[in-house]
Amino acid sequence: MLVAKRRLDPGTDAQKFIQLMLTARNIDVLPITPEVAARSTQLNFCPHGDPADRIIAASSILHKSKLVTSDHKLTTVSGLLYCLVTHYSETKISSEGTSLCF
Repeated sequence: MLVAKRRLDPGTDAQKFIQLMLTARNIDVLPITPEVAARSTQLNFCPHGDPADRIIAASSILHKSKLVTSDHKLTTVSGLLYCLVTHYSETKISSEGTSLCF
């Protein structure tokens, strides 16, 4: 959105910029598999009404990955390993901030 609104100029189009960032940081993007999609739609799976948050939680569980979040609603999802960040700045996690990891 920032690139589209011309508030950020990465010197290339948004797709190329994202690919460069992923490559530079050695980040793998995981697909939304049928299993992730199905889990995210189960009624009692997650108290969150936001479909994106439900997909993120389902992905984290199915890939057995810890989720770093400041969203307290996600901490109630059964089977979700998470690190709850309770204090952060816009640019980075604050060294004075607190987190609870489970």
